[in-house]
Formats: sequence, structure tokens, C-alpha cells
Amino acid sequence: QISTVNTVISVSLDDGWQLVLPRRKRSTSSSGDVHEKEQIDSIFLPLHVAEECILQKGSYSCVHFFEASMAKMAYSRQLLWERNQSLLAEKLLERLRRRAGPTRCGIHFADRPANQTNGNSFRQVKFLCERNPSVDRSLQSINEVGEVDETETVPADPTPTDSNRDNPAFGEVSSLLGLDDDVEWKEMTEEEESLALEEQSLNLEIEHVCFLFSEEIRRRPILTWSEVVGKELMPPYREPGTVAERHEKMSSPSRRRCDKNDADFSLRHAEKLRRATELRAQLQAEKTARLRELARRVEEVREKRQKVIERKRQLLESRMERAQENREKNITEIIRKAKDDEQKVLEVQFINSLQGGNMLLDLRMRDAGVEERKQTMAEERARRMEEKAAKEHAAEERRKVAEMRIARLQEIAERKEARHAQLAAQRNEQERLRSEKRKLQQEKLTELRLADAEENESLRKRIQEKVE
Repeated sequence: QISTVNTVISVSLDDGWQLVLPRRKRSTSSSGDVHEKEQIDSIFLPLHVAEECILQKGSYSCVHFFEASMAKMAYSRQLLWERNQSLLAEKLLERLRRRAGPTRCGIHFADRPANQTNGNSFRQVKFLCERNPSVDRSLQSINEVGEVDETETVPADPTPTDSNRDNPAFGEVSSLLGLDDDVEWKEMTEEEESLALEEQSLNLEIEHVCFLFSEEIRRRPILTWSEVVGKELMPPYREPGTVAERHEKMSSPSRRRCDKNDADFSLRHAEKLRRATELRAQLQAEKTARLRELARRVEEVREKRQKVIERKRQLLESRMERAQENREKNITEIIRKAKDDEQKVLEVQFINSLQGGNMLLDLRMRDAGVEERKQTMAEERARRMEEKAAKEHAAEERRKVAEMRIARLQEIAERKEARHAQLAAQRNEQERLRSEKRKLQQEKLTELRLADAEENESLRKRIQEKVE
């Protein structure tokens, strides 16, 4: 019997591995101890009186032995986690990198549908701008500097950074720490998403500007410098009479063609080249300033986003440190309780070993008392059976007498009913005879009345005849 109990306890300990799995919250009440005690109590099945007594004396030791074993298993799992923590972190980061995949601008955005919608709208606006040359003419000027100088002045697209790949997995860690419902964490996440969207829009704008510049450079060989300058300086509208005024000026006889041998021709040509160079430098400066402004805004957005990510990392580190401290504190408390419980178990086992002989003597005396009570109960049961048999015999005699009396009364009642039926038949017959006699008398009386009426009628007629 004791070996059976030990087997049940070992099975419960094997199943107890599920109790040390990581849980979200730890209750400060003693519900865990109560649950463990209920599990221990549910293991023991109803046994004999002696076995039940042994289990009642040793249940306290079984509970504390179970708690000590659970504490040892928790400590071993803690050591295993500390040894493999770095390897698990590397595997988690590698899995997140594979899941994220390559992006266009090197940034992993959280809201992909919103980013796709913004990108599509920006491409539509860019297509409309390309179809309408009058829109944003300052971006359609010709870039006369070389490609090397242009790339050295302002980068077309600053080096993108992917903070999500360098930083830990905030989503999974926050879900493990229970930060999904935290207001501060939600605000920082929303701010980070908005900054990511802003950075994406700025990168798309830089790409659009660089695309326009490349298109202008591609179309530049088929245009002359006068056409380029005229295109840049030409307003989007024309005043009335401008064409006629220019035609009259060109057709004026006073206008003469300049001679290339004239001394002022070289000066005028140099002045034109100087003005063209200044205009080209001015246009290039405007383009460079715009690209620098966009790059500066991108860097500001990235700095803000890095600050938000750093704040989130600090919050996560503080929460993780607090959770680690609580975990270590709980493990230390469990180990201390396990040691105390183990000491108590040893004391209880020593006391139980001393009380073993007394328990066996008490059990023998109790068994003797039980046997005596069984014999007394058997004698009492036999006496009750005899009394019951006598009572049943007397009841059977009374039942027979009652049945005879009921039969006699039933016979008397039947005779009374027969006599009453005979009297009723006689009365009915007398009543029928009376009614027939009464009917005959009524018929005779009716005949007499009819005869008297006929006689009276005949007398009346004779009297009337006599009178006439």
C-alpha cells in the first residue's frame, strides 16, 4: 500500500513540470500553495481505516516533499535559461530578420497597408506633375554640374537605417512583459510609427526630386542653353500684346545686326556667359538647398525615431530588470521555503518513526473493537429478524380475519342490493298498472263526454225543429 502511494506521488511529480512554466502574473496570495495541496489531496484514494490514518499523519510531509522537489526543478530551469539565454536571443533576432525581409528604403514599417496607400498616392501625384510641365518649374531646371560633384554635394538618398533589425524584438518582448495595454508604451509606438511614415514620405520626395533631375539631364542634350534659360525664366502666362511688340521691335529698321568684328561683341558675349553662369549657379544652389533641406528633415526624423526607440528600449530594460529581480527574489524565497520544508519533513519523519509502534498498537486495539462491534451488530440483526418474522405472522393473521370480515360484509351488501332491486321492480310494476288503469278511466270519461255532447246536440236540433 505504501509503495502504491509512492508511485502516485512520483507520477504527480512528473506531471508537476508543467507548474514551473513561465506565467504572465504571479499572485501574491497563497492560491498556488492551496492548489498544490488540492492536487496532493486529490491523489489519495479512499483506503482502509488504518491506511487512511497513516495518510492523515503523513500528508503534511508529502506536501512539503512535493514543494521541495518543485523548488529544485525551478532552480535547475533557471540555470538552464541563464546558460542558453544568449543563444536564444540570437535565434530570435535571426528569425525576425528572415521574417522582415529586404525593404526598399531600409526601414521596417509596422503599418504596411498605410505605407502602400501613401506610396501609391505619391506616385499618382508624381505622374500628374510629369504630365503637366507648368507645375513646379523650379524643379525642372537643368543641372549643369557633373554627376561626381552632385553626389559629393548632397546625397540623393541618405544611408537608410533599419533600427528594427538592430534593436530587440519590441513586439514579442512587450507581449511577454504585458506592455500591450500600457498607455506610455502605446504612445511611444504610435509616435514611432508616425515618424517612420514621415521618413518614408521624405525619402519618396527625395527620390522624386532626383528622378526629375535625372530626367532633365537626360533631355538636356537636345536643348540649347537659350531654350533652357527661356524655359526657366518664362512665366506660366503671357500678357496681351507681347508677341506684337516683339515682332515690331524685331522688324524695326533701326535694329542692326552686330558685327562679330565689333569690339563690343566680345564684351557682350562675355556678359551673357557671365549671366548664364550666375543663373546656372543660382539654379544649382536652389536645387542643392532643397535637397539639403530634405536630407536635414530626414535626419531630424531619424534622430527623433532613434530617441523614441531608445526610450522604448530603456522602458523594456527597466521592466525586464524588475521582472528579473522579482524572479530571482521568488526563486530565492522558494528555495528558502523548500529548505525549511525539507527540515520540517525530516522532523515529521522522525516523529512518525517514533510513533509507529504506538500507531500499530492503536490499530490492533481498534481492529479488536471493530470485530466486537461487528459481532454485537450481528446478534442485534438476528434478534431484529426474529421480531420482524413474528410481526409479519401476526400481521398475516390479522389480514386473513379482515379478508373474511370483508367477504361477509360484501355478501350482506349483495343481498341487500338484490332485495332493493326486487322491491324497485315491484314498485315499477304497480306504477305501470296504475298508469294503465288511469288511462282506461280517462278514455271512458272521454267517450261518455262525447256521447253526452251528441245527445245534447240531437236534443237541441229536435227542440229547434219543434220551435220552427
